[in-house]
Amino acid sequence: MSTVTTDGLTRIVVEVELIGNTNVRKEPSRTSTILRVLRANEAVTMAGFTMFGEKIQGNSAWYLTQDGCFVWAGATTRPNPEIAEPALRLDEATAAPAPSGPVPSGITRIDGLLSGGSPALTTTNQDVQGVGAVQDLLSGQGFRGLPGLLSPVYGKFGPKTVECVRQFQRNRTIPETGSVDKTTLEQLVGTPATDPRLSQVYTTLVLGFPYKGMQRVLGLTAIMEGLGKFGSLNLNADKAGLSFGIIQWAQRPKRLIDILEAFSKADASKYVSIFGSGSEATAAALLAHVRKLNGGVDPKTGLTTDMAFDLTSPQWVARFQAAAIDRQYQQIQIKVALAAFQRSMEEMRKYASDLKTERTVAFLLDVANQCGDGGLRQMYQSAANTGATGMDLLEVIADETIERVAPNLQAGVRMRRDNFLTTPFLADEPFMV
Repeated sequence: MSTVTTDGLTRIVVEVELIGNTNVRKEPSRTSTILRVLRANEAVTMAGFTMFGEKIQGNSAWYLTQDGCFVWAGATTRPNPEIAEPALRLDEATAAPAPSGPVPSGITRIDGLLSGGSPALTTTNQDVQGVGAVQDLLSGQGFRGLPGLLSPVYGKFGPKTVECVRQFQRNRTIPETGSVDKTTLEQLVGTPATDPRLSQVYTTLVLGFPYKGMQRVLGLTAIMEGLGKFGSLNLNADKAGLSFGIIQWAQRPKRLIDILEAFSKADASKYVSIFGSGSEATAAALLAHVRKLNGGVDPKTGLTTDMAFDLTSPQWVARFQAAAIDRQYQQIQIKVALAAFQRSMEEMRKYASDLKTERTVAFLLDVANQCGDGGLRQMYQSAANTGATGMDLLEVIADETIERVAPNLQAGVRMRRDNFLTTPFLADEPFMV
């Protein structure tokens, strides 16, 4: 990623975490006015740095905040900005070419059906993976009541699935058989989804990403996070403002800006059309608002600091939902999420000795996604200090994540942690990127 140096400042977007409560100052000096205090373990996206501030403990590096203030680099996990990796790498992510077309799903029956080499899926001629893929595609077409990946009846061709197949065939004016033949499957894949999900079959056959390694971990995490919905929304239920997308980019911790900037850089005119309703000024003002301290919301309530940008209101929700059904923007969601997971993985390698199995990697990445890289590191090291290893260590971390949330959320977090620890869809075998 290129950088530009002006008046001693190097402009580069980089994310740091704070070791302790940290003063934000008007100038890069301890004698400068303290404007606010950032909390320990908070992740902060910086706009640049200078190496010519006041030297403290031998370190004269200071980070430039998004609003033009300064934080001493020695108070962060990246005390030397000159070797800090760019946090978002959005230029690389958005400039990367989109997948050129579908890739094999990796589901034998589905790939066989599309090639014409397998018989139709019926109630008497079933295949768990194949039927599950059909259920995922039907859910993406807006059909309700179908089992998801973690359901005990996922992949069973029961009466509800037959009913939905028939309705889909009726809608597409193809023979209403209730079974899934080549034509029906092609229509399920080719018809734009109204509620798209990050399932294995959609990721491969529609968006063109191979479903393996980190992509597979992302897919499972997205399912745990919000049923894998590209349009998943949390309207301030956790007092974090708006959270959106497959990994719930949240407003208050300033993660929502990541995906919005990626959308804008990938296709500026589309971004203006969707998020500004055609107004460049509105589209730009949205980015400026979400870049503000705490993402433009009150840190205690999650309520907006500017009613023009109440992102939980119906007009803004409609805009995010429009972005969610756009296939290019779905691909951007995947790219940005994969980049975030890879960065977390690189951080984990610095202290975690148990990064061996797919289950362990997926479990820890999910915790990092919810609690931040700094939060995960703190919990992992605390658990390791007890002498716990393997699954016992993961259990200790799981308990800690539950204790950190409000009582009304603890049951849901417990279920989520248990799902990662027990689901047969994660392998207890070496993780292959």
